[in-house]
Amino acid sequence: MKYPNQEGETDAQKARLRNVAKAAYLPRLQALGYARKAGEPVEDTQIRSSLAGTLGWTLKLPEVRAALLEQGDAVLKKTADGKLDFAAANPDIIGSALAVAVSERGKPAVDELIAALPATSDPAQRNAILGGLGGAPADQADRVRDFAISKEVKVGEMARLFYVDRETAEGRTAMWNWFVAHYDQILVRTGTFASGRLPGMAGGGGCSQAEAERMTQFFTPRLKKLSGADRGLAQSTESTLLCAALKAKQDPAAIMK
Repeated sequence: MKYPNQEGETDAQKARLRNVAKAAYLPRLQALGYARKAGEPVEDTQIRSSLAGTLGWTLKLPEVRAALLEQGDAVLKKTADGKLDFAAANPDIIGSALAVAVSERGKPAVDELIAALPATSDPAQRNAILGGLGGAPADQADRVRDFAISKEVKVGEMARLFYVDRETAEGRTAMWNWFVAHYDQILVRTGTFASGRLPGMAGGGGCSQAEAERMTQFFTPRLKKLSGADRGLAQSTESTLLCAALKAKQDPAAIMK
């Protein structure tokens, strides 16, 4: 699903898209509830996770965000021994719950998760923390990206933190500027095995000719030293240009009909 800002041009159009999604999918999420039920089918667990993330995080429906925020805040309240209370949230939606909490609470929540990650070894809990940090607001985005290239974050986890605050063109430009400024550090950490993914890490999710061009201009002179990056660049630029072409062909006014 594309972000509402890529299909709608005005607040009214974006709201219309959210209302369409709400009517189609919210009843299903409400029927499932936000807690896992004993013996429920695997499909229900998967659908709950997908709908909670899409409706609460991507589309930001207030009622879904409120339910997720309640669980995210409960995790951040910690246990008696000062650790995050992971048991306070449904494991199926804990990443989305923490992302909403971080987006709402800002720096204090980012502080808690950054401090918790180095002391956490359980893979599922680390994934939850990373998911939460992915919800950092714009004023904390560079801080999260700086943390991503620190030794506290595993190489295989870095990319998840590169996608913070990329829902808008402004956010993606901020990410791009940060990436270019830290390119050498990123390259040292990722090594050759992730070279093909670098264009997508830096510029993935774009939707304009300008975003495609800046990827091409930056990476083309570096391709000989980046194994597999030619394919990654081609895929990322193609995806960006296809999105831009689709957006140009759409009539946003039709959303209101």
